[in-house]
Amino acid sequence: MSSSSPYPLQDYDESAFQATDIISNEPVIHESDTLTYFRFCHECSNLLYPKVDPESQTLLDFCQTCHTTQAAVSNCVFQNKVNSMLGATAGFTKDVASDPTLPRSRTKCPRCPSQESVYFQSQLRTADIGMRLYYVCCECGTVFEAPEKSKEEKRQEEEKRRIRKENRERKKKGLPLLDEKTGDVVVDGPDLNPPPF
Repeated sequence: MSSSSPYPLQDYDESAFQATDIISNEPVIHESDTLTYFRFCHECSNLLYPKVDPESQTLLDFCQTCHTTQAAVSNCVFQNKVNSMLGATAGFTKDVASDPTLPRSRTKCPRCPSQESVYFQSQLRTADIGMRLYYVCCECGTVFEAPEKSKEEKRQEEEKRRIRKENRERKKKGLPLLDEKTGDVVVDGPDLNPPPF
């Protein structure tokens, strides 16, 4: 028995934890101690629930109907396995692309030539995985992650943000605004009032 188990057992006897198939009465062999299972009462056929015996510190299966107890087959009482991409996109299907409430983007699909997609935030929240955006192609329904931006694209976006911030300050002071593409002062023209961000 591993020492990491929350239910330490003294004098562990594997035969005491052997499950038998109800129909064939043959022993059921489990691959590991981390296997979750459903067991049913031999007396009344109701579902058995995990319970710890406080005296022996062993895990038991307990019937809430007839109050019988049986030795537990495994120390695992709950198992939650989430496949990263599957879990992150849980609840979303291919027809999500037709949802008018989701934001749209001009992001190239990796499978087809379409450049229209909807996007949503990951449903998983873990310490090692930050916020992730997932895209669904409006044409073929492919789910994909946001493509990584190059250093140059990131630099250009940062420069645009800097110019927009500076333009807000210049506008408050009544100074001429800067062109977002070149950074030059705009005397007059359509870029006098850039969209606020």
